Amino acid sequence: MTLLFLVCLTLFVAAFVRSTIGFGDSLLAMAVLPLLLNIKTATPLVALVAITIGIGILWRSWRQVDITAVWRLILASIAGIPFGLFALASFPENVVKKMLGLFIVGFALYSLYRPKGPKLKHPGWSYLAGLFAGALGGAYNINGPPIVMFATFCRWSPERFVATMQGYFLPTGFFIVIGHGMTGLWTTHLFQLFGWSIPGVLLAIALGTKLQSKIKPGTFDNLIYTFLLVMGGVLALT
Repeated sequence: MTLLFLVCLTLFVAAFVRSTIGFGDSLLAMAVLPLLLNIKTATPLVALVAITIGIGILWRSWRQVDITAVWRLILASIAGIPFGLFALASFPENVVKKMLGLFIVGFALYSLYRPKGPKLKHPGWSYLAGLFAGALGGAYNINGPPIVMFATFCRWSPERFVATMQGYFLPTGFFIVIGHGMTGLWTTHLFQLFGWSIPGVLLAIALGTKLQSKIKPGTFDNLIYTFLLVMGGVLALT
């Protein structure tokens, strides 16, 4: 029972963070759940919960999604996956992750102290961000940072930022979940844990969405950069 409570609590916190700032749930959950569950259960569980969170957020805020940007990002990400697979076979994973982590840390620190960065308007930037995201996703399953950094330079409102993030992550999440099922990772135990986690996840979505609507844009940006700082630090140190 204690194990179940800790799993549900972890997923509650992860869902609350993502519904508040638009991302970060997988980073948090995968930092804790492998300490409680075996990796073949933790990974598909986080993926199922991620889809649930995305659907829950979009249920209320789908009108805020920048559809044009989402399609550009998704198409470019698909094109970037082969580059990521090539990098996976050609470059040491630990070196690439540390370099990416240091870059994200530098970006976050710069943005925290000089938040008035350029506003991206040309559509080519979305294709470039998606290409890098696809490459990193194909190589190391970390496609989030380029998308988040791109979105911060778009200067979207907090509502549009969070909604558009879900518009990008949800379709890719479906493919991940299907892949888990096809490779035999779906088990009765997995869906029992998923079922027990649902009430807390739904509550977290409601609370996070309510909090996000009250955060001022400047404060919201600082939250994004702070979380990117943490994400970059984790990548650089692992």
